Amino acid sequence: MHDLEAYATAQRRAQRLISEEIMALLGRTEPPPLGTPFADLGLDSIMAMTLRDRLERELGVALPPTVVFEHPTLRSLTRELVHRLGTQTTRVTTST
Repeated sequence: MHDLEAYATAQRRAQRLISEEIMALLGRTEPPPLGTPFADLGLDSIMAMTLRDRLERELGVALPPTVVFEHPTLRSLTRELVHRLGTQTTRVTTST
């Protein structure tokens, strides 16, 4: 059960981190809806690369240049980051 709780915590915190970065990039005050494509929110390719760079810096993990395009929603990108971090979920859980 502890692993499930740790995963849920990591997922919530990763989602919050992504939301905060997207809100900053787009000048929004509300977090993006979970299933809305980032492009529909106004995130362009330059902003997508900036988002990836910021996430790499915050999480201390290398991400492919295409990660935001391959996982174009908050829900999808959150799952991908938690999956990529795997046993490193402590970085997500302690970084906020």
